[in-house]
Amino acid sequence: MSKVKLFFCVNLIVLLLIDGLLTEPPSETTLFRDVTLYATVFKDMDVLIEADPSMKDLYYHWLKSRGAFDFVQDIVDYNIEHGVSIRYKFCGKRANMKVRYLGYHNFHKVINFIK
Repeated sequence: MSKVKLFFCVNLIVLLLIDGLLTEPPSETTLFRDVTLYATVFKDMDVLIEADPSMKDLYYHWLKSRGAFDFVQDIVDYNIEHGVSIRYKFCGKRANMKVRYLGYHNFHKVINFIK
């Protein structure tokens, strides 16, 4: 009788969810791009922006015109996906990290959070 060996391969995808409000001024667009670059390239995360359905096109055009959409996979509705989340401080939704905006004063803190 032959023995059958089973091997399972699990592909774990880690999502980084960023609140769409953090793409708006006063957040620095270049820092947003740096955060998404770091998460995608060095931490192998898929980056999603969470937004209201009426704001998706606005966020897409805003980020695309400034070169900040390069490392973003998609823009999704709130609470559709599960993963590590960075949200606007006063939104009232659950988050792993809450910030008022992405600026030079908290950039190091955000990058260390992704580690």
